Amino acid sequence: MEQTLYWHPAWEKTISIEDRKHVEKLFTCTPRKPYTVFRVAINHKGELLVSALIQNETQTPWIRQMLAFVQDNKPIAKGHFHVHVLPKTSMAWTFIFPDPTGMTKSDSGHLQEMTVDTLDLL
Repeated sequence: MEQTLYWHPAWEKTISIEDRKHVEKLFTCTPRKPYTVFRVAINHKGELLVSALIQNETQTPWIRQMLAFVQDNKPIAKGHFHVHVLPKTSMAWTFIFPDPTGMTKSDSGHLQEMTVDTLDLL
């Protein structure tokens, strides 16, 4: 079974042509990894928005994950997310973290899966 790029209906309606092309290029041209961050921003509520291409290369659905957004090896924000990604499917998604701490102005950083044990350390 080959990896498929899926557009959630909310993304399908709102994504710009430029952003869509960017995500499609990430899907076809970058090495496969679980999360490829392509945009980081702070909204008007002070929440951290991390847009990423999720790549589920397994044979089982990806439903929920505990994630941390990490910059310079420091966790900036953490959260528990429920996103349904079918097996062998890639999908763009924006993760919203309510309380970022120590955020730099840089948009660099990555998403890291956490276990219950490691989340407690953050």
